[in-house]
Amino acid sequence: MENGDVRKAVVPRTKRKTFLLLTSGLLLVMLLFRPADLAKIGKQVLGMKASKKATKTLPEGVRASVTEISNDRNTLREPAAELERFTLDPLPPIRRNNFSSIKFAAVMSFCHGEKYEDIGHLSYINHKAWAKTNGYDFVQGNEHIMPHLYFMSPFAWLKPGMFWTQLSRHKAHEWYVWVDCDALFMNMSQSLDWKLNQLQVLDTTHIVVAKDIGEGLFNTGVLFVRNSDWSRRFFARVLQLAKHEHVRFHGWWEQFAMQLLYKKNENHERKHIQIVHERYKMNAFTTMDEFVTGESLVLHQVQCPGHRKNPRTVKGCNESIRIFFCAVLEESYPSECQSLSSAEK
Repeated sequence: MENGDVRKAVVPRTKRKTFLLLTSGLLLVMLLFRPADLAKIGKQVLGMKASKKATKTLPEGVRASVTEISNDRNTLREPAAELERFTLDPLPPIRRNNFSSIKFAAVMSFCHGEKYEDIGHLSYINHKAWAKTNGYDFVQGNEHIMPHLYFMSPFAWLKPGMFWTQLSRHKAHEWYVWVDCDALFMNMSQSLDWKLNQLQVLDTTHIVVAKDIGEGLFNTGVLFVRNSDWSRRFFARVLQLAKHEHVRFHGWWEQFAMQLLYKKNENHERKHIQIVHERYKMNAFTTMDEFVTGESLVLHQVQCPGHRKNPRTVKGCNESIRIFFCAVLEESYPSECQSLSSAEK
């Protein structure tokens, strides 16, 4: 065999040996490492290559910092990713959209004063019916629960007084729902946990309230209040503001006091009070024609009488409440709606 032929025979054998060595090495690696480990190693290798390319495009000062980071064994080995981590915007608050079924809740209502003498029983029936439908307790405000109510004037201050009383008793209720006497539940199937999920209530929220119209920040005709120490202390501060006559006798009463605390934000009120801007979902105003069937939980007859879209007399306002009541509960309480049906005929 000539020299040229020897070289031709040796070259294929060398290639064959190289191929066999590479194949054996690859099999050995596959046996020693799991697929997940191999993928991780591959990412690290690619990341190192990418970081070297990224480092070349950086300014000299930043490049030096990146080099220091990559040489430090206690830091990440991906300098480009490390820099990106410091430039990211802060994440938004985590929303709690997974409220489980709330078993221990209570609905609170207090109809007091001449204005509500004719409709108080309708409100109580409506509020209690929603509570019963969803398995909640119903707490009707009266002199037995608050024997000191006759010392509270104006009567609007009964609301924070009743909240503070209930929260101080350390009941097992997870949440309390307040509904004004001139506000009615129009959707009996909407539970509290369903509504909290729909409104995307935050984990840090202790009070949920709907946005008001005009200059008011929020309207307290409908309130969702978490049973917590913060809520109890908040309503204590609301009551304490009544020592100032300009607050106590303000036309918004306890609502004005709550808004003052929210504006001052001395106890993280803006963090713990969540204002619902889509008011119609929680507290639909009659004056705004914003009630949506299947979406709105409560219909609230605000500024009655007084607003141009409302009846001009207290009697007319009471009749409107009866109409709203019968639209939901006529089948269950036909006697309460009999006079209304006769009038329509």
